[in-house]
Amino acid sequence: MDFSFSGIKTAVLNLNHNRKDIKKEDLCASFEYTVTDMLIQNTKKALQETRIKKIALARTEYQQIHT
Repeated sequence: MDFSFSGIKTAVLNLNHNRKDIKKEDLCASFEYTVTDMLIQNTKKALQETRIKKIALARTEYQQIHT
C-alpha cells in the first residue's frame, strides 16, 4: 500500500510562505494532526486488506535542536 505526504508538505510550505497571519505553531500542530490521522487511516485500511491482526509501533529518541 503506497501513500505520499508530498501534497500536504507542499500545502504547508505554501501556507507558511504566503499567509503571514497563520502562526507557525498552529500550522505545525495542524500538520502533525493531519499526518497522524492519515497514518492511522492508512494503517487501518492496510490491516483490513491484509487481514493482519496485530501491529507493532516503535519510537526512536531524538535530540531537539533549538536555533
